[in-house]
Amino acid sequence: MGLTLEITSSVAEIDGGEKVLHDFADACRQYDFVPSVQLHNTVSEKTVRKIIDCGLPMSAHAPVIGEYSLNLATEKNLDIIFGAFEKNAVFMRKYGIEKSVFHGFSMCDELIPRMRNQEDYRVALRKSCPPEFLLEDTWLNIDYTYLEEYEIRKNILKNNLAELRRRFPDLIFCIENDMPIYGYSNMRLSQMTDLEHPVCIDSGHLFAASLLFDFDFFEELECGLQNLEVKMVHLHNSLMTAKTPKTQIGDGHQRLVVPSEMDWQRALKLFLKYNVDDFVLEIGSANAEDVHAFAAAVNDVR
Repeated sequence: MGLTLEITSSVAEIDGGEKVLHDFADACRQYDFVPSVQLHNTVSEKTVRKIIDCGLPMSAHAPVIGEYSLNLATEKNLDIIFGAFEKNAVFMRKYGIEKSVFHGFSMCDELIPRMRNQEDYRVALRKSCPPEFLLEDTWLNIDYTYLEEYEIRKNILKNNLAELRRRFPDLIFCIENDMPIYGYSNMRLSQMTDLEHPVCIDSGHLFAASLLFDFDFFEELECGLQNLEVKMVHLHNSLMTAKTPKTQIGDGHQRLVVPSEMDWQRALKLFLKYNVDDFVLEIGSANAEDVHAFAAAVNDVR
């Protein structure tokens, strides 16, 4: 099985980023992985040009262009939201990008600005998220999936995803399981199975949700792999543990070479068992050493 291994464009934003990209690509080819770069949704035009100059194919974490995020769990402002998808589709076709991923399930009707940087994004999401959906004074969600509003919005999302596929038959816009923050609501893979839409599984998001809501990470992961059309995986490590206080649970995005209790290697075995072949190292500090760690884990499976 041929594997594609992608690195986030964030690594190219730093000084010496071109060398990181070249070393990453060389390491991938050493193991017959296809090297690629996923454009982060904060990517700059300068960085896109840098990646193109390196001669690497690209995918996208949409939206990478335009003014708005891509919440499809609403019936309001859909002309604007689908217009934002259209702008990203034009961008993708321009650069030969066929596959992208986006966050599409927010518990609000407000338009959410496109991510420019982490702090602006947090401010915008906090403004759009009803405070009753948050755990104490944190960015983390409570479990509100039993509410009627959640079910209504999930059904709206399903219908809008069908429209998305109808409008862009030549492109893949995978919907991602969310980090359980600020009303992002694809928190469990088992609750996404009736969306009937291509999915990107984010390992760190799912691990954080498992700690927050006390479910088994690996059981949920296998349920998703059995019942979802998984087109892509965001593979990254996490320093969170079962002993982390719930109010302090955070995202992963740690390097694969960092010791942890998450056991991403076991998760990788499940991904390979179900024939997933596109992995994104969504790690801003990733480099060739993480490719070697990934390859070692793949070889353990084979």
